[in-house]
Amino acid sequence: MELIVKKRFGKYRTALISAVLSVSVSAAMLGGAVTASASTVSQDQSKLQSYQSKLSDNKTQLSKLQSQIDSMKSQKDQQIQLMDAYDQQLALYSSNISTLQDQIDTLQQTVDQESAAIGQDQQNLTDGQAQFADIMRQAQDEGDSNTIMILLGSTSISDLISRMETVGEILAYNQGVMNGISQDQAALQSDIQSNQSSEQDLQDSMSQLQSEQAAMNAKAGEAQTYLDQLNSSLEGEQALYDQEAKDNDSIQSQIAQMTAQIKADQAAAAAASRASSSPPQSAPPPSVNGQLGYPLPASHESISSPFGPRSSPITGAYEIHDGIDLPAPRDTPIYAAADGQVVIAGPYYTYGNCVVILSSGGLSTLYAHQDNGAIRVTVGENVTKGEQIGAVGMTGAATGYHLHFGVSVNGKWVNPVQYFPEIGFSYIDGCSPTTYGYQ
Repeated sequence: MELIVKKRFGKYRTALISAVLSVSVSAAMLGGAVTASASTVSQDQSKLQSYQSKLSDNKTQLSKLQSQIDSMKSQKDQQIQLMDAYDQQLALYSSNISTLQDQIDTLQQTVDQESAAIGQDQQNLTDGQAQFADIMRQAQDEGDSNTIMILLGSTSISDLISRMETVGEILAYNQGVMNGISQDQAALQSDIQSNQSSEQDLQDSMSQLQSEQAAMNAKAGEAQTYLDQLNSSLEGEQALYDQEAKDNDSIQSQIAQMTAQIKADQAAAAAASRASSSPPQSAPPPSVNGQLGYPLPASHESISSPFGPRSSPITGAYEIHDGIDLPAPRDTPIYAAADGQVVIAGPYYTYGNCVVILSSGGLSTLYAHQDNGAIRVTVGENVTKGEQIGAVGMTGAATGYHLHFGVSVNGKWVNPVQYFPEIGFSYIDGCSPTTYGYQ
């Protein structure tokens, strides 16, 4: 089934099909068809060159974007390494600061203990001084009489000497105790000053480390900000690259379509040129028993849309159906109905993937809507009757899997059914989704 294009491609398609299939049109008409085809090929080639130029520019832009993306990724990796180094340095600062704080706390405990000891010594010294003052005051009040009385109470010379030594020892002992307390106090005071100096040194070191840590934190913050900017820029560049890549695919698709179109137009022009030198024929060429070979396996002998006038299955508009639709499952083999040369093999307007074979005596056969990648022949190739040339599909303007088979004699479409008198065709109303699984 196909949609007859009446506006955009109607005149052009009719000219091309007539040029390809006709072998008996007048030289003037064929010359006009050839000229039209040549002009169209020139226009298509100009469009193709434009697409190719766009593709070249697009590839250049893709290369630039890829280079920028690679550079940004390299910078990102370097920045991540730098931040890792900052994190390690900050962790070391934190560890050193913690160690210094422990040392400061230990020194502070020592200073507190020594201060407490000094306080105790100071109390002892104060008590000793008070006792010594009492002794001295008592001695002053009583004069030497008390000491003399102690000495006069001696019972012997040795006792006197002993008492004198005892009095001296008491006085010396009291003085020694006070001197010892003063010395201990001085030593503790010296230790406190030393520890306080060490503590101050540690405090200074910790302040230095904290200052360096703050500077390192600032650097790490700047590095993180730059990394965030890199990530944002990288996302933007990647989005641009993805869009350019999508445009690149679209341009390549357009180039492929235009290349196929040019090949089809060139084939049509060549066929028209060959046809202009062929003698006119008034009847289809003889075949085996005057028949064409059936283009599908014998199990597919039903017609879903006959030759002649009908309502378009797609638009509903009135049209002339220039062939017959033979429904068959996807990938069903398609065979050449007659010997001849391939003049079209590829996408062809609403016919989709199409093959046209030009035979001798003004006969041409058309095989439309073939599956993607199914066509087995190329333009210029000679084929023989019964040779597989493709497979059933539903490309182009089609609503189900089928073969649109057309026969032209001297540039005029004729009903293909007349070539198969031995086949009792059955007519069905459209292609059944249950039977052929089209979507």
